Amino acid sequence: MKATLLWIVIVCTVVSVAMAQHKCQFNGNEYNTFEVFSKADNCNVCRCFSDNEVKCSEWSCTHTVILPPLVLLQ
Repeated sequence: MKATLLWIVIVCTVVSVAMAQHKCQFNGNEYNTFEVFSKADNCNVCRCFSDNEVKCSEWSCTHTVILPPLVLLQ
């Protein structure tokens, strides 16, 4: 049991350190892994993922809808 718990702690630490080193580039700016930021249109939001990929919502910006960023990108 103790060995399993130690292994889980080690794996989680290694994964956390590895993910912390990932950065995304988007429109000339650098973002940390899992950081959520507004797109230049001030309507959509984007998120930096651990594979250095940025994914953005694609809402029509004819009107503003305020939703939590995590809902848009899950």
